[in-house]
Amino acid sequence: MSFTIPIYGYVMPVAFALTIFCNSLVIIVLSQKHMRTPTNLVLMAMAISDLLTIACPSPWYFYVYSLGNMEVVSSVWFGFSFEIMLECAPQIFHTASIWLTLALAMQRWIYVCKPDTARVWCTLENTQLGVAAIFGLSILHQTTR
Repeated sequence: MSFTIPIYGYVMPVAFALTIFCNSLVIIVLSQKHMRTPTNLVLMAMAISDLLTIACPSPWYFYVYSLGNMEVVSSVWFGFSFEIMLECAPQIFHTASIWLTLALAMQRWIYVCKPDTARVWCTLENTQLGVAAIFGLSILHQTTR
């Protein structure tokens, strides 16, 4: 018995809606001016990355599995965009999310164990550069796919 249609066609839209709702709340709260701290910047980037991990393939899952459009790919554009949105983009954002989790752990360690270093390294500007570098490196890391 194949579980592809029930999982991607029925469970995935519910997971997508729940992810959109929860991560949107996190992004809205953490993007408030009074909430801008280096830690919250990393947490907001994680929420954005997790949101994009599921948002990229979800329209295609809905189109193919929920609406039953399982015909053979008929154009190069369709096949290319299908491959990018189902295989490449989610891996890029998932990789970024994992590395952002590691960055958050490193940031917490610096704050606790090296408070003098934290004043220099854990600034909002350095965190923004770090988040941008993580997204850039995750894109480069996945280019070999």
